[in-house]
Amino acid sequence: MPHGELPYWHFNIPSDQRSKECPSFLQNLSDKDKRLIGTWDADYEPITWDEATELIRTNRIDRFRRPPTELRQYRGFVEQISHKYGSPMKYILEHRLRWKDLTPIGQDLSSPEDWKILVNDWPYGFADGIEHLVVWTKSSLPDDPVTGSISARSSRVIEEFVADKFPEMPAGEVIWFKNWRSLKSVHAIEHFHVLLHNPPPGYIEAIVGDDKQIGC
Repeated sequence: MPHGELPYWHFNIPSDQRSKECPSFLQNLSDKDKRLIGTWDADYEPITWDEATELIRTNRIDRFRRPPTELRQYRGFVEQISHKYGSPMKYILEHRLRWKDLTPIGQDLSSPEDWKILVNDWPYGFADGIEHLVVWTKSSLPDDPVTGSISARSSRVIEEFVADKFPEMPAGEVIWFKNWRSLKSVHAIEHFHVLLHNPPPGYIEAIVGDDKQIGC
C-alpha cells in the first residue's frame, strides 16, 4: 500500500504492531495532530532558535509542533494519566507541583510560594541547544478579553519575571510565550513557557533543582 494511503496511526510503528482500528488515545485529535502523526519521523525538521524566535514574535505559536513519534507518545501519556489521576490538571497539581491548593499568597508572581519552574516533560521538537522550561504559577495572568491574546499587563509581569530569574542569559538567548487558551492541554493551572538557547553547563539544574524530565 502506498504511504499516502496509510491511516495516520500506522506511521512510524512496525507493521506487526499496526491495529486495524485507531487506538483510543489517537482518536478525536485536531486536524493538525492527525497530520503530524501521519508523517514520517525521518521527514521531521527540528525547530531552530531563529524559527522559534520568529514564531513567538509574530504570535504564531500554533505552529510549534512535536516530532510524530513523540506526539504519539504524548497523546498516549495524556490518556494514561487521565485514567490514573482523573485529568492532566490533577496529575500536574498532585504529582509535579505538589500543591495543595491554587490560592496565591502574593500578586504578579511576587511570592516564591506562588510559582515553580519545571522542565517541560514533553517539549516541542526543537533543535539541539534549546532548553524548554515551564513556569507554573498560582498567580493570575489574564488574557485581553477583546483580542484573546495575553494582555499587556500580564506580558509585562512575565517579562519582568524572566529578566529577574534568568539574568545570566544574554539578550536574545531567552524567550518566552504563553499559549493561547485553545492550545493549552492544562487550563486550570496558569503557566507560561521559557526557551533558553545554549545555556551554560549546569544552568538548567540550578534553575529546576532535582526536577527531571519524565516524558520522551
